[in-house]
Amino acid sequence: GAGDLVNKFIRTHFLVESQKKPLEIHFIGREGDADAQWIYFEVILPPDPRPDQVSIKWTSLLDRLPGQKNLLHLYPSPNTRTFIFDQEHPRQIIPLTL
Repeated sequence: GAGDLVNKFIRTHFLVESQKKPLEIHFIGREGDADAQWIYFEVILPPDPRPDQVSIKWTSLLDRLPGQKNLLHLYPSPNTRTFIFDQEHPRQIIPLTL
């Protein structure tokens, strides 16, 4: 179904690594319309030792839509932090320390 296609799309265009090892992505759901989609998933961090940063590569639609920006909202945190992935910044190091 549509969930399977979205899950496959995420795994093709979204990579989270800790210590250069890929972390598992758990698809939660999606919502939206023809102009915008919100896709919800989580990445469970290894507990011991808990990483203080992860590397994220996110390329969804960057090669197809000029000006495409993918937004990552990081929870939990005292304040939600947002990171923007675009053609100039498809890979970023995300700090996990509060």
